[in-house]
Amino acid sequence: MKPLLLCIFSLLILALGAQAGTGDAMLVRVYGDPGDLPRGLDVAGVKRFEWVDAVVDGYELAELSRQGYRVEILIDDLESHRNMVAGVYHGLQEVMDSLATIATNYPEIARLDTLPFTTSQGRVLLALKISDNVDSEEDEIELFFTGLHHAREWPTVNITLFLADTLTSAYGIDPHITTVVDSRQIWVMPCVNPDGYFYCYDEGHDWRKNRTYFPQYGTRGVDLNRNYDGACNGVPLGAWGSNSGSVSRYPDASTYDGPSPISEEEIKATTQLVDEHDFVFMINYHTHGEMVIWPWSYTYRDQVPDNAVISHVGQEMASRITQQDGSGFYDAFQASGPGMYPTNGGACDWGYGYTHYLKGSNLLPYTIETCQSFHPNEVYLDQVVRENFDAALYLCDVADSIRGLMTPYVLPPIVAPLDTISLPDFNIEWTQRNPRANAEVYELEERMGFLPVVDSAEGTTDLWVMDGFTISSARAHDGTHSFYSSLGSGAEDTAVAMTTRHPLPVEAGDSLTFWYYANIEDLYDYAYVEVSTDGMGWDILEFITGTKGWDRLAYSLEDYAGGSVFLRFRYAKDDMDPTSFEGFYVDAVSPVATFDSVAILSSAISDTFWSFVSKDPGEYWYRVRGYNTVKDWGHFGQLLHTEVPTGVAGGLYHRKSASFELSQNRPNPFAANTTMEFVIPDDETGSSFRIFDSAGRTVRTFELTGGSADEYSAATRYVMHWDGRDDSGRVVPSGVYFYSLGSERDRMVRKMVLAR
Repeated sequence: MKPLLLCIFSLLILALGAQAGTGDAMLVRVYGDPGDLPRGLDVAGVKRFEWVDAVVDGYELAELSRQGYRVEILIDDLESHRNMVAGVYHGLQEVMDSLATIATNYPEIARLDTLPFTTSQGRVLLALKISDNVDSEEDEIELFFTGLHHAREWPTVNITLFLADTLTSAYGIDPHITTVVDSRQIWVMPCVNPDGYFYCYDEGHDWRKNRTYFPQYGTRGVDLNRNYDGACNGVPLGAWGSNSGSVSRYPDASTYDGPSPISEEEIKATTQLVDEHDFVFMINYHTHGEMVIWPWSYTYRDQVPDNAVISHVGQEMASRITQQDGSGFYDAFQASGPGMYPTNGGACDWGYGYTHYLKGSNLLPYTIETCQSFHPNEVYLDQVVRENFDAALYLCDVADSIRGLMTPYVLPPIVAPLDTISLPDFNIEWTQRNPRANAEVYELEERMGFLPVVDSAEGTTDLWVMDGFTISSARAHDGTHSFYSSLGSGAEDTAVAMTTRHPLPVEAGDSLTFWYYANIEDLYDYAYVEVSTDGMGWDILEFITGTKGWDRLAYSLEDYAGGSVFLRFRYAKDDMDPTSFEGFYVDAVSPVATFDSVAILSSAISDTFWSFVSKDPGEYWYRVRGYNTVKDWGHFGQLLHTEVPTGVAGGLYHRKSASFELSQNRPNPFAANTTMEFVIPDDETGSSFRIFDSAGRTVRTFELTGGSADEYSAATRYVMHWDGRDDSGRVVPSGVYFYSLGSERDRMVRKMVLAR
């Protein structure tokens, strides 16, 4: 009986598909866990664990039926449906006129900005700023609201326009809204995708992407919510182009992520706003599914470092938005959680990862999938925009307290350049790149014995971090082995990578060279050759797809000269034809960095410098990272190089002023008391004198009082006595100590020994 019913159901679906016409767009509901449904669907809405709403034609509907999926036709003619409900929504020019009207009617609190980017069809991108003193950049909490990344998601335009109109029209009337506008800077971008919106709404076509034309493929459009630059956390699966779940590298696909990350002018505009402003929240409105979701979107196995805060706020938002049918509230969960499918290249993953790991601030981004249906009628739409306004107002209310709860990740410090040739006494000094992170201690790493080598995979993988790549004897260019991407099996929606373990010092004229062999599904799957200065943000040097016998590639590293880089080979494929293509091989990679020694000099440096006294001759490379209790260790900055040559006389390291003098303490070593003398030129400002231990911790700070004029120069001479106690009066233990004389322009350090 069951097979007979399935056959009848399939025949009914086929008949409905034929009736709709093979080329006509319809909206269907495909039942089942979204994570288990076909990846190629043009998804319009989703309910986790239950269904996906997709736009299909008659052929696709018949194919779903053939594969045994339970399918319900929700709208059998999307064009007729759009025409029926279109009057509730706004044409593109009306949207632009509405924004201009708000700015004109409320010039003291609203300013309409034309962003410095123009779409492929010549349209401007507009953002409205709402705040008291709107023409000033005040030290106020900032929020960012966007609508219509996807052209057919019309309700998101109404939601953001309602937000802008209500905040401005109620200012000075509603005390709550007045307080919000007076204390916040709110940016609203109702139409991220004007080209796509005009084509979809004004011209009446079902469309999701923007309208960029690719003549080499004869296709149009990039899915703007797949064109952001990945998660920026160094994880290969989270990187743009890794084909995770509902995203495609194929130019004609509805979820095409573009020719490169942030290739589209629309996304350049939104990312520039995020870069230029210190937003606490970024909300991206989409349709449909009635849910509030947050990163990570590319995986459910990991959470963002601020997961406790981001999930709490997300749940609070969802509890303020009633479902369209009044049966409950919006759902709230991590975007790629159980019952969902993963994606990458989206606004939320990039918004969190970029600001956290590369900008060093705290941004909590959310996607709100609004509405219960594709294009709600006027009655339901009014409820949708008002409920979502309540959630937006909640964010405005709590933004300052949420900012206070979060501590930024410690970015790599800004390290002062070292001299190419250093004296035996020299300093490494740095400043904190993002002071709000409040680094508690720093770690200093020292490397010696750098040697660049050619790695032909004939030995171990010690020089690489292997995230799925292996050594293979199946193919080789040099010797008998090569590095191989191991996705030749049935792995689905996965990315693998191999990343150099050691940073590579780059000199002028350096180039990366290697040989590769590719048997990759053309335009669907890709291998990437990448370079990074910090292991978090990556630049793509090469895109490799299709089939190619052993070939050599070379890339100049001139742009990175004077610093250091990591190298990465990444291979990503979708779940189509999982065993038909062999994959990607790489061989004879040069240069790959090796070092004779790598040592941590200290992981407890509380000051922002480290002093070397009587350093042994040699060639050295250094890098620094910082730590705070909340976010743990940040990542290292780039390598700095110096050389202490043989035959250099010992003594003081005078960098700028010959009149700046620091004498050796007397006696040295000492048991109880010692005396130190120094001279400070009168034109030196911000001078200080202190003692620190071998770990770099400050032990004693002296006030610069009681000095006498130096009889030989325009300077002041000081005599200081130390009794071996710290600033709290406690006796310090025996050991090596350093005393430092510093100013805004110079610093000098000497070593002394306390032997009780």
